Amino acid sequence: MEDDAPATEPETSRRAVLPSESVVILAGIALMSTAGTSYSFATYSSDLRERLALDQRGLEWLATAKDLGAYVGVAAGFFHDAYGPKRTVLTGAMLHAVGYYSLYTLCGDDWAGRRHVPVWQPALLLGAAANGAGFIDMGCLMTLMHNAGAERSLMAGVAKALLGLCGSVFTALYIAFIKPDARDFLLLLAIMPLLVGACAARSSLLPTLTPMLHPCSCACCPLLRAPPA
Repeated sequence: MEDDAPATEPETSRRAVLPSESVVILAGIALMSTAGTSYSFATYSSDLRERLALDQRGLEWLATAKDLGAYVGVAAGFFHDAYGPKRTVLTGAMLHAVGYYSLYTLCGDDWAGRRHVPVWQPALLLGAAANGAGFIDMGCLMTLMHNAGAERSLMAGVAKALLGLCGSVFTALYIAFIKPDARDFLLLLAIMPLLVGACAARSSLLPTLTPMLHPCSCACCPLLRAPPA
């Protein structure tokens, strides 16, 4: 009497369809092209100064807060090591969108001119938005270098070049379609990186959890480690 073999699904049906390395690299390049929005500060700074009734010193405080948010990336590094590039990019895109959209709302006609806006409020929003761009930068750069193999140095250079060109790309979009309303430009800065990041994460172009560096053994790292599966 022959034993009935249990019906098994084909092996291919149980495997997730993963994108190729070239597709992941293209997705990372698209994301890096939206992660340098802090370089376009000069495009809307004059309008921001006028709408919020800031003096030159207040505008300089905004620029300083923006730079601090962009270049202090310790939190992004710990977050990436704990949760991987997909969650890092999504978190950065949401933080970036909240910062710029809140600034867009703060500069609206319903708010501007009704009361004096303390300089720390737009400074905090700009710093949060710039720090969110740092999260996107971290997740994309690590993924690109991981998939580039022996060419990771070249890929890192290309990614950072795209990051620097991001400000010029968004400024060109502003001149072509939005000028002279710089407030709508803030809305573009809020929406574009969020859409690109959400599309890349939704389509599994970024791995869920492939940290390149392991968390260190210091006391703060257990708070940042991902829970066991």
